[in-house]
Amino acid sequence: MTHIVETTGVPALLEQAFEALAVQGTVAVVGAPGGDARASFNVNAMIDGRTVRGVTCGASDRINLVPTIVELYRQGRLPFDRLVRTYAPEQLWQAVADTRSGHTLKPVIRFPRE
Repeated sequence: MTHIVETTGVPALLEQAFEALAVQGTVAVVGAPGGDARASFNVNAMIDGRTVRGVTCGASDRINLVPTIVELYRQGRLPFDRLVRTYAPEQLWQAVADTRSGHTLKPVIRFPRE
């Protein structure tokens, strides 16, 4: 694969994503693990151009992006609340089906607090 977006924040999955990269491929790290999480990579695999890049808010100018998003939402031009649908863990396959059918754009599995 040439491009991978790692959203889980699970270091072991980030390592697997890096291993799956093609030459000149990039892993964009979006997921943020808690604490002092670490991942390991074979440095020699980076010599042919494989990269791992941290991304926050799409690498945008957050000072201007957040107020712009809020204003677009207020204007009714960015209905992000209609893009997200939450599911219980036992509804995982329903979330997958809804995403594939276009019923939802951003499924979120919500786990109960312990």
